[in-house]
Amino acid sequence: MPADLYDVLGVPDDAAAEELKRAYRKRVREYHPDVNDHPEGDAQFKL
Repeated sequence: MPADLYDVLGVPDDAAAEELKRAYRKRVREYHPDVNDHPEGDAQFKL
């Protein structure tokens, strides 16, 4: 079963576009391989 992207981003299903964008960018910064050296960070970034 594919991941629910709203759950991945931690936003409600009825989130506005701006809220989705903000949550996405926060996650990208959190898991970006240049910033995060955790072994699973690369896999999370590709999600």
